[in-house]
Amino acid sequence: QPLHRKPLVFKVEPLLLHITAATVADAQRLLQVALSCGYRESGLIVSATKVTVAIRGYSLALTVPLSVTGDLRPSDEYLRSLLKVANGRMHRNVEQSDRLYQQIQATLFHRMEKIRRYQSTFHNVNSIPRLNLWSHAAIAVPMNNFLRKPCESVMFVFGGYGSGPSAQTAEAQGKVPGSSRSGKIYFLVRDHVSWSSQWTENVLNDSDVARPQLSWMGIPLMPCKLPPCQGLTGHHIPTASDSHSDFPSGMILLWGGRKSPKEALNEIFLFSPDHHDVVFRPADSTTRGTPPLGRWGHTMTPIPLTAENHSIDGEILCRFLIFGGRNTDGVINQDNEVAFILSLAKAKLKNDETVSSLPQHEFRWETVALQNGNSFRPRFHHVSLYLSSPPMTSGTDDTSIPISTSTHRILVTGGLKSTNSNLLDAFGGESISASTPKVVTYDLIKHRIHGWQMKVSDEESTPDQQVASPLEYVGVGACVTEISRTNDSVTIVISGGCCDLSDVSDNQRGGGSNSAPIKVVRVPCKHPITASQQLPLSIKAAGHAGAQCNFGSLTHHTCTKVATKSSSSSSSSSELLIVGGGVVGFAFGDIFARSYAGHLQLHAVEETDTNMHHGKSAAGEQQGSHGSSANGRFSKGAPNPRRKQHVSSASHAHDTNMPPPTTDVFVVEAKHAKTIKQALDGAGILDKRYRMSQYKQQDEESANAALKLIAIPIVNKTNRPSNDSSWKSMLPASCVNMVIAEDHQEMPFSTSQFARKSKI
Repeated sequence: QPLHRKPLVFKVEPLLLHITAATVADAQRLLQVALSCGYRESGLIVSATKVTVAIRGYSLALTVPLSVTGDLRPSDEYLRSLLKVANGRMHRNVEQSDRLYQQIQATLFHRMEKIRRYQSTFHNVNSIPRLNLWSHAAIAVPMNNFLRKPCESVMFVFGGYGSGPSAQTAEAQGKVPGSSRSGKIYFLVRDHVSWSSQWTENVLNDSDVARPQLSWMGIPLMPCKLPPCQGLTGHHIPTASDSHSDFPSGMILLWGGRKSPKEALNEIFLFSPDHHDVVFRPADSTTRGTPPLGRWGHTMTPIPLTAENHSIDGEILCRFLIFGGRNTDGVINQDNEVAFILSLAKAKLKNDETVSSLPQHEFRWETVALQNGNSFRPRFHHVSLYLSSPPMTSGTDDTSIPISTSTHRILVTGGLKSTNSNLLDAFGGESISASTPKVVTYDLIKHRIHGWQMKVSDEESTPDQQVASPLEYVGVGACVTEISRTNDSVTIVISGGCCDLSDVSDNQRGGGSNSAPIKVVRVPCKHPITASQQLPLSIKAAGHAGAQCNFGSLTHHTCTKVATKSSSSSSSSSELLIVGGGVVGFAFGDIFARSYAGHLQLHAVEETDTNMHHGKSAAGEQQGSHGSSANGRFSKGAPNPRRKQHVSSASHAHDTNMPPPTTDVFVVEAKHAKTIKQALDGAGILDKRYRMSQYKQQDEESANAALKLIAIPIVNKTNRPSNDSSWKSMLPASCVNMVIAEDHQEMPFSTSQFARKSKI
């Protein structure tokens, strides 16, 4: 048509949005949000297969017919005014839609963060020579060569109780080896392919031949003998890179142990792979402070050094927390003997010393004061783990002297809290049936003025937890090995241990009594330990398909992460060496666990979302993470909205804001439905909470089978104001005969019910 004859319409069309909801409850909540944002014309479209939320902003709509020519053509001033009004409405439309978007985010969704879920695999697990010892110390040292042969790492074993690796040779010769405390050192070498096929005894030179004076880190070393002992602990200390030393491979520090039934050790022993034929002890002049009581069954936990530590303590090379343990008198529970700090630090000048006589470094003993001693859980044969070091805090004391503190978070779990003389006990009189101490964290505090202090934190697991933390029920004689660490968590391996599970339910055990003796746990460093997560673990033995690992009596053993010179800190695979362990078998002889070497690998199995903001989800108060938004920033727990679902009243019977799913109905022919509905509404007995629907109980063989019958909702009989058993008497006489029957059936809700606000 010519331009002057075309009909013109000036229009402003505001937001019109149709959303198919997963459930009626979701639709109702979304409708409430839309109404609260000013979309008063919004409503629901409910069918038998889906429910749709129609969000309409018609109050901002504008439709003006225009003419190009003739008398009906508006003036330019009118058009400019019309344009100004239209732009104002468009501006309000944008503001209103932005407000709706924000309200949907805040009310129906919750903030998400991408996380990676992991599984773990202990693969290529090979059996290595049996050690036939328990309660020993095992330390792996990365080395390029040992005994003039190239290698990657060497595992050294000190002390322990048992018959030792030579027992297999004795058995082959028809001899029955006996068990005793060992004062020997054994080693196993790993080349570029595998570990050696047998343990080798490290022969010590016990002759009285004079040796040249040796020193390490400026500490004079005195040759000595390692006494037979069990229950000792040890760690490898690398040599400082700027130190010109005869010990480039560093030194292994050993402390504690049970020398005899009535004697416990408290001496420091040093062993170097570079001079492996002798054991040293530091000169007395290089040890400061009072050593603690001798003990065994204790833990020696490395405390990492940070810039905050150096600002308080000066030049510290390494430090260890020695916690718990027992001696011949029983479990150590004296406040001044429970915990100690052993440090290797730059030596300090005393009043009676000169600079020329001052050693370069020294070992320093410091007592840890218990701030709340009554809350401590003395224990032995437990495990401990360093979690985190919060930032250093500063302030002033009562005398306005500047002070600084550095706090470290330590986790302790498992072990025994008392001893008795139960001869049937597997550990020679140490009761495992007594309540095994649960997991607890301690705050280890370094105070510039008051020294080391320690207190129980408020994150102990409570006995009434429905599901126990995977750190609980570790038991006696377990081993904890750190695998990897991030700013937020540390991944550990808990191996072995013996626990009395007779009074522990399956959900408290975690894996149950028949599960593998190894579990991988991710422990949060800055959050309650009850949030620890056990990662799924599969163990794959090397060799043919279906090969299995028989770990045996895996208690009082060692599990060591093996480092090599070529190891990469970013690698997701860690080599583990599980060595020794066992129990007393009485008439059957001592029972020793097998030893294995394998690689533990952590691998991501999925990328999913986790809650970062706890808002009200569209599915109610319960949050979920089954769905995700297009950009992955928000997620709502709901089924797939594209899948057709039957929307019925019965599916919402649990909603206290909704009426019952069924009600009384009048059954009428479809042609009379509108008349009867109007009559019921006029009489005040129409139940407006429901919509009319097809009658579902129609008998196909009845006389009314050919008729289309409609069910009209009426007020329930229990709510009738009169004693009349039928509503027919309240209908006009012309309508009474139109009602075929009175029944009770499920009916669809009216849309007015969906827009009602929740009473909760």
